[in-house]
Amino acid sequence: MNKKLSLENILQGSSEKLGLNEIFATAGLIKEVSALNVRCYRRLFFSLKKNLLPTIAIITPQAVNQLCSKGINSHGSLFTNIVFMVIAKSQHVPDLMKTIAETKHIPIAASDFDEYYLESSVKGLIRERVDEKTAIHGVVIETCGMGIIIVGASGIGKTTSALEYVQKGSYWIADDLVVVRKNIKGELIAHGHAKIKKYLHYGKEGIIPVRKILDAGKIKEETKLAAIISVERTNIKGNAFSETKREILDTTLPCLKISISASGYFNENLLEKMVKKLKKGSQ
Repeated sequence: MNKKLSLENILQGSSEKLGLNEIFATAGLIKEVSALNVRCYRRLFFSLKKNLLPTIAIITPQAVNQLCSKGINSHGSLFTNIVFMVIAKSQHVPDLMKTIAETKHIPIAASDFDEYYLESSVKGLIRERVDEKTAIHGVVIETCGMGIIIVGASGIGKTTSALEYVQKGSYWIADDLVVVRKNIKGELIAHGHAKIKKYLHYGKEGIIPVRKILDAGKIKEETKLAAIISVERTNIKGNAFSETKREILDTTLPCLKISISASGYFNENLLEKMVKKLKKGSQ
Protein backbone atom coordinates (compact mmCIF):
# COMPACT_ATOMS: atom_id res chain seq x y z
CA MET A 1 0.00 0.00 0.00
CA ASN A 2 1.35 3.46 -0.81
CA LYS A 3 -1.65 5.74 -1.04
CA LYS A 4 -2.46 7.66 2.15
CA LEU A 5 -6.17 8.08 2.88
CA SER A 6 -8.35 8.77 5.88
CA LEU A 7 -10.59 6.01 7.19
CA GLU A 8 -13.50 8.21 6.17
CA ASN A 9 -12.27 8.22 2.57
CA ILE A 10 -11.83 4.45 2.57
CA LEU A 11 -15.29 3.76 3.99
CA GLN A 12 -17.11 6.47 2.03
CA GLY A 13 -20.24 5.18 0.33
CA SER A 14 -19.82 1.70 1.80
CA SER A 15 -22.39 1.81 4.62
CA GLU A 16 -25.00 -0.14 2.66
CA LYS A 17 -22.48 -2.65 1.31
CA LEU A 18 -21.16 -3.30 4.83
CA GLY A 19 -24.62 -3.21 6.44
CA LEU A 20 -23.59 -0.52 8.93
CA ASN A 21 -26.40 0.51 11.26
CA GLU A 22 -24.70 3.12 13.42
CA ILE A 23 -21.24 4.57 13.92
CA PHE A 24 -19.87 6.05 17.16
CA ALA A 25 -16.69 8.00 17.94
CA THR A 26 -16.65 9.24 14.35
CA ALA A 27 -13.87 11.75 15.07
CA GLY A 28 -11.44 8.86 14.73
CA LEU A 29 -12.36 8.45 11.07
CA ILE A 30 -10.17 11.43 10.10
CA LYS A 31 -7.03 9.43 10.91
CA GLU A 32 -4.98 8.82 7.77
CA VAL A 33 -3.32 5.50 6.98
CA SER A 34 -1.16 4.20 4.17
CA ALA A 35 -1.33 0.56 5.27
CA LEU A 36 -4.14 -1.43 6.86
CA ASN A 37 -4.70 -4.89 8.24
CA VAL A 38 -8.11 -6.58 8.63
CA ARG A 39 -8.52 -9.05 11.49
CA CYS A 40 -11.51 -11.00 12.73
CA TYR A 41 -11.89 -11.34 16.52
CA ARG A 42 -13.95 -14.44 17.25
CA ARG A 43 -12.61 -14.89 20.78
CA LEU A 44 -10.36 -12.89 23.05
CA PHE A 45 -7.88 -15.53 24.17
CA PHE A 46 -5.02 -14.14 22.06
CA SER A 47 -2.87 -11.01 22.22
CA LEU A 48 -1.99 -8.82 19.29
CA LYS A 49 1.43 -9.15 17.69
CA LYS A 50 3.93 -6.35 18.16
CA ASN A 51 4.41 -3.90 15.28
CA LEU A 52 1.06 -4.89 13.79
CA LEU A 53 -0.25 -2.62 11.07
CA PRO A 54 -3.17 -0.31 11.86
CA THR A 55 -6.08 -2.74 12.03
CA ILE A 56 -9.77 -2.76 11.17
CA ALA A 57 -11.25 -5.24 13.64
CA ILE A 58 -14.27 -7.38 12.84
CA ILE A 59 -15.67 -8.44 16.22
CA THR A 60 -18.14 -11.30 16.65
CA PRO A 61 -21.00 -11.21 19.18
CA GLN A 62 -19.19 -13.95 21.14
CA ALA A 63 -16.13 -11.74 21.55
CA VAL A 64 -18.33 -8.81 22.56
CA ASN A 65 -19.99 -10.97 25.23
CA GLN A 66 -16.56 -11.89 26.61
CA LEU A 67 -15.62 -8.24 26.85
CA CYS A 68 -18.91 -7.31 28.49
CA SER A 69 -18.54 -10.07 31.09
CA LYS A 70 -14.91 -9.29 31.98
CA GLY A 71 -14.82 -5.53 31.53
CA ILE A 72 -12.62 -3.18 29.57
CA ASN A 73 -9.61 -3.40 31.91
CA SER A 74 -9.24 -7.14 31.35
CA HIS A 75 -8.38 -6.65 27.69
CA GLY A 76 -6.88 -3.18 27.48
CA SER A 77 -3.99 -4.32 25.26
CA LEU A 78 -6.44 -5.87 22.82
CA PHE A 79 -7.14 -2.49 21.26
CA THR A 80 -3.53 -1.64 20.45
CA ASN A 81 -3.25 -0.58 16.78
CA ILE A 82 -7.00 -0.94 16.14
CA VAL A 83 -8.27 2.05 14.16
CA PHE A 84 -11.86 0.94 13.42
CA MET A 85 -14.17 -1.71 14.90
CA VAL A 86 -17.22 -3.39 13.37
CA ILE A 87 -19.49 -5.65 15.42
CA ALA A 88 -20.81 -8.43 13.19
CA LYS A 89 -24.43 -9.64 13.18
CA SER A 90 -25.61 -6.77 15.36
CA GLN A 91 -28.20 -4.02 15.05
CA HIS A 92 -26.71 -1.88 17.82
CA VAL A 93 -23.41 -1.11 19.52
CA PRO A 94 -23.53 -2.20 23.20
CA ASP A 95 -22.95 0.52 25.81
CA LEU A 96 -19.63 -0.96 26.94
CA MET A 97 -18.33 -0.97 23.37
CA LYS A 98 -19.40 2.66 22.99
CA THR A 99 -17.42 3.46 26.12
CA ILE A 100 -14.38 1.64 24.78
CA ALA A 101 -14.68 3.46 21.45
CA GLU A 102 -14.87 6.86 23.14
CA THR A 103 -12.11 6.08 25.65
CA LYS A 104 -9.72 4.67 23.07
CA HIS A 105 -10.77 7.14 20.32
CA ILE A 106 -11.60 4.26 18.01
CA PRO A 107 -14.67 4.60 15.76
CA ILE A 108 -17.06 1.66 16.02
CA ALA A 109 -20.10 0.45 14.08
CA ALA A 110 -22.65 -2.35 14.16
CA SER A 111 -23.38 -4.42 11.05
CA ASP A 112 -26.14 -6.79 9.95
CA PHE A 113 -23.65 -9.07 8.20
CA ASP A 114 -21.55 -11.95 9.54
CA GLU A 115 -17.81 -11.74 10.13
CA TYR A 116 -16.89 -13.74 7.01
CA TYR A 117 -18.70 -11.40 4.64
CA LEU A 118 -17.43 -8.32 6.47
CA GLU A 119 -13.82 -9.46 6.42
CA SER A 120 -13.96 -10.12 2.69
CA SER A 121 -15.77 -6.86 1.91
CA VAL A 122 -13.47 -4.67 3.99
CA LYS A 123 -10.40 -6.25 2.37
CA GLY A 124 -11.96 -5.50 -1.00
CA LEU A 125 -12.44 -1.84 -0.06
CA ILE A 126 -8.82 -1.56 1.01
CA ARG A 127 -7.61 -3.10 -2.25
CA GLU A 128 -9.70 -0.68 -4.26
CA ARG A 129 -9.15 2.56 -2.38
CA VAL A 130 -5.70 2.21 -0.87
CA ASP A 131 -3.91 -0.27 -3.13
CA GLU A 132 -5.91 0.92 -6.17
CA LYS A 133 -6.42 -2.72 -7.10
CA THR A 134 -9.45 -4.98 -7.39
CA ALA A 135 -10.28 -8.54 -8.41
CA ILE A 136 -13.07 -9.38 -10.87
CA HIS A 137 -14.50 -12.74 -11.93
CA GLY A 138 -14.23 -12.84 -15.70
CA VAL A 139 -12.08 -13.43 -18.79
CA VAL A 140 -9.76 -10.85 -20.34
CA ILE A 141 -8.57 -10.69 -23.93
CA GLU A 142 -6.86 -8.04 -26.01
CA THR A 143 -8.16 -7.31 -29.49
CA CYS A 144 -7.83 -4.33 -31.84
CA GLY A 145 -5.54 -2.76 -29.24
CA MET A 146 -8.28 -2.91 -26.59
CA GLY A 147 -8.24 -4.88 -23.37
CA ILE A 148 -11.74 -6.28 -22.83
CA ILE A 149 -13.06 -8.09 -19.77
CA ILE A 150 -15.99 -10.46 -20.27
CA VAL A 151 -18.14 -10.93 -17.17
CA GLY A 152 -21.16 -13.14 -16.52
CA ALA A 153 -22.35 -16.21 -14.66
CA SER A 154 -20.19 -19.33 -14.54
CA GLY A 155 -20.89 -21.73 -17.41
CA ILE A 156 -22.37 -19.09 -19.70
CA GLY A 157 -19.62 -19.46 -22.31
CA LYS A 158 -17.08 -16.75 -21.47
CA THR A 159 -13.94 -18.89 -21.61
CA THR A 160 -14.90 -20.99 -24.65
CA SER A 161 -15.94 -17.99 -26.75
CA ALA A 162 -12.80 -16.06 -25.77
CA LEU A 163 -10.52 -18.98 -26.69
CA GLU A 164 -12.14 -19.41 -30.08
CA TYR A 165 -11.93 -15.68 -30.75
CA VAL A 166 -8.30 -15.38 -29.67
CA GLN A 167 -7.23 -18.18 -32.00
CA LYS A 168 -8.29 -16.01 -34.95
CA GLY A 169 -5.83 -13.21 -34.21
CA SER A 170 -6.15 -11.69 -30.74
CA TYR A 171 -4.43 -12.19 -27.36
CA TRP A 172 -5.31 -14.11 -24.23
CA ILE A 173 -4.70 -12.40 -20.88
CA ALA A 174 -6.52 -14.20 -18.04
CA ASP A 175 -9.34 -16.52 -17.03
CA ASP A 176 -11.60 -16.73 -13.98
CA LEU A 177 -9.95 -14.25 -11.60
CA VAL A 178 -8.77 -10.98 -13.11
CA VAL A 179 -6.71 -8.45 -11.15
CA VAL A 180 -7.18 -4.82 -12.20
CA ARG A 181 -4.82 -2.10 -10.96
CA LYS A 182 -4.01 1.50 -11.80
CA ASN A 183 -0.61 2.39 -13.20
CA ILE A 184 1.19 5.68 -12.55
CA LYS A 185 -0.72 7.27 -15.45
CA GLY A 186 -4.05 6.32 -13.88
CA GLU A 187 -4.76 3.72 -16.57
CA LEU A 188 -6.45 0.44 -15.70
CA ILE A 189 -4.18 -2.55 -16.25
CA ALA A 190 -5.69 -6.05 -16.22
CA HIS A 191 -3.75 -9.26 -15.65
CA GLY A 192 -4.25 -12.72 -14.23
CA HIS A 193 -3.99 -13.61 -10.56
CA ALA A 194 -0.45 -14.81 -9.80
CA LYS A 195 -1.59 -18.22 -8.55
CA ILE A 196 -3.78 -19.16 -11.50
CA LYS A 197 -2.77 -16.95 -14.45
CA LYS A 198 -1.15 -19.87 -16.29
CA TYR A 199 -4.34 -21.94 -16.18
CA LEU A 200 -7.91 -21.87 -17.43
CA HIS A 201 -11.09 -23.88 -16.98
CA TYR A 202 -11.79 -25.68 -20.24
CA GLY A 203 -15.09 -27.59 -20.39
CA LYS A 204 -14.97 -31.24 -19.45
CA GLU A 205 -11.17 -31.20 -19.22
CA GLY A 206 -11.36 -29.00 -16.15
CA ILE A 207 -8.37 -26.89 -15.08
CA ILE A 208 -5.59 -27.09 -17.65
CA PRO A 209 -2.51 -24.98 -18.60
CA VAL A 210 -3.25 -22.18 -21.06
CA ARG A 211 -0.26 -23.33 -23.14
CA LYS A 212 -2.08 -26.61 -23.81
CA ILE A 213 -4.64 -24.68 -25.86
CA LEU A 214 -2.83 -21.57 -27.09
CA ASP A 215 0.63 -20.90 -28.53
CA ALA A 216 2.90 -18.61 -26.53
CA GLY A 217 2.49 -15.88 -29.17
CA LYS A 218 -1.23 -15.71 -28.39
CA ILE A 219 -0.67 -15.00 -24.67
CA LYS A 220 0.15 -11.65 -23.05
CA GLU A 221 0.87 -10.90 -19.39
CA GLU A 222 -1.34 -7.81 -19.16
CA THR A 223 -3.38 -5.31 -21.12
CA LYS A 224 -4.76 -1.80 -20.78
CA LEU A 225 -8.43 -2.29 -19.96
CA ALA A 226 -10.69 -0.36 -22.34
CA ALA A 227 -14.16 -1.91 -22.10
CA ILE A 228 -16.44 -4.46 -20.48
CA ILE A 229 -18.73 -7.05 -22.04
CA SER A 230 -21.44 -8.23 -19.67
CA VAL A 231 -23.38 -11.42 -20.49
CA GLU A 232 -26.62 -12.38 -18.74
CA ARG A 233 -29.40 -14.90 -19.23
CA THR A 234 -33.02 -13.75 -19.35
CA ASN A 235 -36.41 -15.10 -20.34
CA ILE A 236 -36.38 -13.27 -23.66
CA LYS A 237 -36.15 -15.03 -27.02
CA GLY A 238 -33.10 -14.24 -29.10
CA ASN A 239 -30.43 -11.74 -28.06
CA ALA A 240 -30.71 -8.14 -26.91
CA PHE A 241 -27.90 -5.58 -26.72
CA SER A 242 -27.64 -2.44 -24.61
CA GLU A 243 -24.90 0.08 -23.87
CA THR A 244 -24.09 1.45 -20.44
CA LYS A 245 -21.14 2.51 -18.30
CA ARG A 246 -19.39 0.84 -15.39
CA GLU A 247 -16.89 2.14 -12.88
CA ILE A 248 -13.78 0.22 -11.90
CA LEU A 249 -11.43 1.89 -9.42
CA ASP A 250 -13.17 5.24 -10.01
CA THR A 251 -12.60 4.98 -13.76
CA THR A 252 -15.61 4.89 -16.08
CA LEU A 253 -15.50 2.33 -18.87
CA PRO A 254 -17.97 1.59 -21.67
CA CYS A 255 -19.96 -1.57 -20.92
CA LEU A 256 -21.78 -3.45 -23.63
CA LYS A 257 -24.46 -5.80 -22.27
CA ILE A 258 -25.93 -8.78 -24.04
CA SER A 259 -28.98 -10.68 -22.85
CA ILE A 260 -29.34 -14.23 -24.12
CA SER A 261 -32.13 -16.75 -23.70
CA ALA A 262 -32.21 -18.88 -20.55
CA SER A 263 -31.07 -21.95 -22.49
CA GLY A 264 -28.54 -20.11 -24.65
CA TYR A 265 -24.78 -19.66 -24.44
CA PHE A 266 -22.38 -16.88 -25.28
CA ASN A 267 -20.33 -17.86 -28.34
CA GLU A 268 -17.50 -16.63 -30.55
CA ASN A 269 -19.89 -15.11 -33.11
CA LEU A 270 -21.63 -13.03 -30.46
CA LEU A 271 -18.28 -11.96 -29.05
CA GLU A 272 -17.13 -10.85 -32.49
CA LYS A 273 -20.31 -8.75 -32.93
CA MET A 274 -19.77 -7.08 -29.57
CA VAL A 275 -16.11 -6.32 -30.27
CA LYS A 276 -17.15 -4.65 -33.53
CA LYS A 277 -19.69 -2.52 -31.63
CA LEU A 278 -17.06 -1.52 -29.06
CA LYS A 279 -14.52 -0.75 -31.78
CA LYS A 280 -17.03 1.40 -33.64
CA GLY A 281 -17.92 3.24 -30.44
CA SER A 282 -14.27 4.03 -29.70
CA GLN A 283 -13.67 5.66 -33.08
